[in-house]
Amino acid sequence: MDHVFKEQKSRNLEVYVDDLLIKSRSLPQHLIDLAETFSTLRRRKIKLNPLKCVFGASKGKFLGHLLTPEGLAPNPDKVKAILGMTPPRSPKEVQQLGGRLAGLGRFISRVGDKSAPFFKTLRGASKFQWTEECSLAFEQLKKQLTSTPLLQSPRAGEALFLYLGVGPEAVSSVLVREESRRQFPVYYVSHILKDAEARYPILEKLALALVMSARRTPLAKWAIELSEFEISYVPRTAIKAQVLADFMIDTTESSSDQAAGSPLSWTIYVDGASGRNSSGAGVVLINPNGVKLEQAIKFYFPVTNNQAEYEALLAGLRLARELGIDHVHIKTDSLVMASQVLGNFETREPVLKRYLMLVKVEVGRFKSFTIEHIPRTENEEADVLAKYGLSSGGTTSELFRPAVEEEGLMQIDQCPSWMDPLILYLSTGNLHQSVKDKKKFRLKAAHYYLISDILYRKTFLSTMARCVSESEVPTILREVHSGECGSHSGARTLERRILRQGYFWPTMKKDSEAYARKCVQCQKFAPLQHQAAQSLRLITTPWPFAVWGMDLIGPFPMASGAAAFYYSYDRLLQ
Repeated sequence: MDHVFKEQKSRNLEVYVDDLLIKSRSLPQHLIDLAETFSTLRRRKIKLNPLKCVFGASKGKFLGHLLTPEGLAPNPDKVKAILGMTPPRSPKEVQQLGGRLAGLGRFISRVGDKSAPFFKTLRGASKFQWTEECSLAFEQLKKQLTSTPLLQSPRAGEALFLYLGVGPEAVSSVLVREESRRQFPVYYVSHILKDAEARYPILEKLALALVMSARRTPLAKWAIELSEFEISYVPRTAIKAQVLADFMIDTTESSSDQAAGSPLSWTIYVDGASGRNSSGAGVVLINPNGVKLEQAIKFYFPVTNNQAEYEALLAGLRLARELGIDHVHIKTDSLVMASQVLGNFETREPVLKRYLMLVKVEVGRFKSFTIEHIPRTENEEADVLAKYGLSSGGTTSELFRPAVEEEGLMQIDQCPSWMDPLILYLSTGNLHQSVKDKKKFRLKAAHYYLISDILYRKTFLSTMARCVSESEVPTILREVHSGECGSHSGARTLERRILRQGYFWPTMKKDSEAYARKCVQCQKFAPLQHQAAQSLRLITTPWPFAVWGMDLIGPFPMASGAAAFYYSYDRLLQ
């Protein structure tokens, strides 16, 4: 088949054994490609099975993947198989989990690091033991599978970016393309280190990650080694997308002397800048080996100078937590913030008090934390990034809401929710006292999942919708029906849009009908119904005695005086 379609392959057709996929960017072009394909089939005297042919489809499955106009998505059946798995209880089930992950590896960032705890249970242990670390990694993997990114295909002649990351268990990379100052993943690669590879220096691990990426990404289809590529190295200046921040892994490796001593600590330089029209922050992370990660942040809300410094500190702590860093040392040129965090200065402003409380919460998630005040001359890199966030151009991360919201009322007593029995059953296995039909409830609970203490329901599209309480329903209905992107849709469309947005509650249909029915704008501008309440009857005359009729009677015998008779009637009363 490769020889038959050699002129079309990779241009407008993909073929694997006897499976054909004709790909086009528009409907007119699709008709042209179909005509070309049928001409080739007719010339080669090849027939197709009409029962297995689908034409004009916008998306479909091919070779175990879901092809959509937006990009390449994982097979929903494979994702569903992993989401429906229970924690493995034997080495055979761990191997089964690894086999299912193999088909989804190109869609999962750092799959080697995330699956390393699973495969440790298979190494040399005489008795199988599923640890708490394995359970945590298993739940995090399920959570990521509910929101896997779409992979896009690169354009011809387009420059691509390859991000490399190394860790103690695996090396990883992601190939991305950039469009309109946004970056989209093309391919994820992860390789678990074996034997001598785990003892490579960091530089050799980076080279190994580059070699593995070249051999396994689509760009290396005809390549044997890196010598056949034109590769240029560009040092990364800023993290351009959250998906890249999620991809980056800790590149720190401790030597045998350092492993026996104190833990290694990352140094984080933070600085905030507040202007009349805009505000921003800069964060510089430096690992013990001197590798720098930089991020410029633009604020879309007004802040003071001290609030901008706190926002920069919180951004640096969140970024460090996303990268899996346990030990941090903060350096800032803000004496007020550093002294307030250390407890040397009293915090009087209510807003700064809430910022300080939030910083203490974030600090508690690290194994060690220190903060140091430095002169402004030693914090120039973070200061440049903060001023870069003030500008309107360039590529920066964006923050639309402050970390600390305005003070409001806190609900002390939470009302019972329909989710309470399901959360209790999925978390502990115990049935709620309000459950009457146990068998029916267990069948119902099979459609729900509890991920990070959040209840999700599997929809008919095999996606995960977050379950919401009764107090959140009015807000969701208002935003979807008449919000900024709302179109005052009807009850059925409103219900489907809410489900596509990723929300679910049992009375969605009834609540959607009630909300759409009581919407004032929908009643005021809805199309008028001119149909009569009952069937119409034909009326030949509009009012009594408007039309007269006459009948002739006879013949009668001649009467005396030659008199005649005539009869008149009203048509309405006839």
